[in-house]
Amino acid sequence: MKKTTTILAFVFAPIFLIGQNKSTIDAVFSTGFSYFNEKGEFIQDGTFFQLDTRREDDSGMAWRFGINLSQEFARDNFYEMGLHFVNINFTTGSNWFPTSNSDHSFTFLELPLAIRHELNAKKLSSYVKFGIAVAFHLDSSTSFSSFEQAFVDDYPLFNYVATLGGGFEYHFKESVNIYFQPTFRYNLIGIEISEYSKYHFYNFGVDIGVRGYL
Repeated sequence: MKKTTTILAFVFAPIFLIGQNKSTIDAVFSTGFSYFNEKGEFIQDGTFFQLDTRREDDSGMAWRFGINLSQEFARDNFYEMGLHFVNINFTTGSNWFPTSNSDHSFTFLELPLAIRHELNAKKLSSYVKFGIAVAFHLDSSTSFSSFEQAFVDDYPLFNYVATLGGGFEYHFKESVNIYFQPTFRYNLIGIEISEYSKYHFYNFGVDIGVRGYL
């Protein structure tokens, strides 16, 4: 019980602190390229094999949009939380029909938590940000030329997404900023696609947003 209370206090602290220090709210849109690592272990004919393959030829687009709420907890340091809708798509060779491609689509509701450190306070300022998000799986599918089916039946309910980024913020008006942030994201929990293999998504993208100071 004590552990649960501590976690909830950490997550919702910015809401109760609004107005106490500098606080902001963002509307953000992100797009980028998605790839995945294929990892796994299996034994065949008495020989142990270990998979750790970067499937860079199998890629696709990812996009997300949502809001972020942040609160300054120390000089130039902000605690940030948000709510994002995420869609990841990629094309890969089919396990069922090796001569054809299959298109995969994943949809998530994401709750990001991050720390943002502002490096300066000029008209065009810069910052760095790192954090982790909880991504709740909403839907997934695989489509071929003649049919469509679920990509995996036992996709985990949620995943953890590590995030690292840094960008530039232009002070458009006194209380309104526009920012541009290159970002790297990596799914920490693998997606089980067979009894011996898992996919770990990763993404290189750009976040573009409008930030208002409250």
